[in-house]
Amino acid sequence: MRFFFLSDDIGVKWWNYWKDTAKDSNCIKLLYEDKLKTEAGHFDPEKVVYFKHKWWFSPPKSYNLPDGLIMTKEAELPIIGARTSVGSAVHMAHIMGCDPIVLLGCDCCYGPRNLRYFWQYPGYPKVYRINGEPVYCDNNKGKMMKKPVDSHCVSFIEYWNKLAQINEGKCNIIYASEGGLLNCFPKMTVSEVLEKYGDRIK
Repeated sequence: MRFFFLSDDIGVKWWNYWKDTAKDSNCIKLLYEDKLKTEAGHFDPEKVVYFKHKWWFSPPKSYNLPDGLIMTKEAELPIIGARTSVGSAVHMAHIMGCDPIVLLGCDCCYGPRNLRYFWQYPGYPKVYRINGEPVYCDNNKGKMMKKPVDSHCVSFIEYWNKLAQINEGKCNIIYASEGGLLNCFPKMTVSEVLEKYGDRIK
């Protein structure tokens, strides 16, 4: 079994899991070259693969490049434009032949006690920014389906809805984040996924 760490976010360089956890891991690092090549010197170069992106979104304009979200199987081509690293990971999993692709932790909303990240809850290893900057979260966009959201949550939902629409029928994506807000993919619980697909080897 192979494990991968993927990011296309320049902000990842300020987190301890980038400097320590990912560095010490034997996993393959899949990194967006334009943003992270100059930040990846602490990784074993034999375990780093860089990728390029297509473009799909150009602020302050809206979703004006829909072709930038079309997933292909060609590993040598740029992958879909991303609003979240999970979008890049979904396309990588598609290229690798994963079927189904199961989304976990993509709630697109705040959880109990208005917390945004799983590691903010008791019992999980804590992560932190190595530059000392506090983690800023503000559910500043009210509620959607009775769940608190911020501007990131709203844009993630827009992103996944557009991705699902453009790639309908091209890959099997299952949404297994119980209590999350996405309605654009078929929903299953983790137990249901394991019962149906637990014998898959890729």
